[in-house]
Amino acid sequence: MQFSVIIPVYNRPDHIENLLHCFTKQTFKENFEIVIVESGSTVKSNQVVKKFETDLSIQYHCKSNEGPGSSRNYGLQRAKGRLLIILDSDTLIAPDYLEQVDHGCKDADAFGGPDALHPKASEIQKAIDFCMTSRLTTGGTRGHQKSLGNFLPRSFNMGFSEKVAKHTGGFAIPSLGEDLDLSLRIRKLGFKICFIPKAIVYHERKKSLHAFFKQAILFGRSRVHITKIHPHSFKAFHLLPLMCCLLPLLVCIITSADFGMTGVLSAVFVLSAYGLYTLTLFLWAAIKHKHFIVGWYAVCAFFMLNVGYTFGMLLECFCPTGKTSM
Repeated sequence: MQFSVIIPVYNRPDHIENLLHCFTKQTFKENFEIVIVESGSTVKSNQVVKKFETDLSIQYHCKSNEGPGSSRNYGLQRAKGRLLIILDSDTLIAPDYLEQVDHGCKDADAFGGPDALHPKASEIQKAIDFCMTSRLTTGGTRGHQKSLGNFLPRSFNMGFSEKVAKHTGGFAIPSLGEDLDLSLRIRKLGFKICFIPKAIVYHERKKSLHAFFKQAILFGRSRVHITKIHPHSFKAFHLLPLMCCLLPLLVCIITSADFGMTGVLSAVFVLSAYGLYTLTLFLWAAIKHKHFIVGWYAVCAFFMLNVGYTFGMLLECFCPTGKTSM
């Protein structure tokens, strides 16, 4: 069998139904299977899976919820394909997705692809997507091609060969950066990683700013967690959210201290730069999505991202999870 697609799911039968429907439309004609791992769900997907059993080769398994890394390993251990693909359950794929993967990773051991805005995204989801993928907010670190030496596949859209799975043992930690840990180990072992720009998944973003804030906290915790395991993976730009949060505090210190006119001018300059950046962010998002409300949500989401990320980093520094292996 050519491909095995491993999809962990937790209380998302509607999402699984939409994703399975995408697989019935694939232009790829060779054999592939789908391995669904139900991870402690209270709302199960078994009835949805039954609808597609005549059209697709599906394995359906249930297990306790021990983290996404554990669920993906459970699927990897039961997969039969030569190339093992990992997708999130809240994604959609185009009809040529598997065909693009087949063409794009002929000479590679592992691959990754971008995630794009879900076609039914709300204004808040459009704003969140902008904050997660724009070069103005995150430097375009998500959703854009990277050089071979820097690109690290993420679990919303990644795959690797049986050989890679055997040598790495799959996901080594249950959560908090489990996909980055695996990608870093794949690269460290010398396997060839490729980026397939046309192997796009359409990823559903969080539906509220509150949910996005909680996700941002996990992003921050994950960064610290991964840095403890792979110290060399930490880069200076990972501190940008912290600097963004410290900027208002710095302004308060400058203006409250007895710095005279120099302090006042410094504070005015910092606040002006901050205001100009925020205005640019607002206009860029509003123009891109042709709606001013998206621009407003993008500003809110940007601050949610930075505050949540910073809080998550501090939380993991002082209250670590302690889970570094499975």
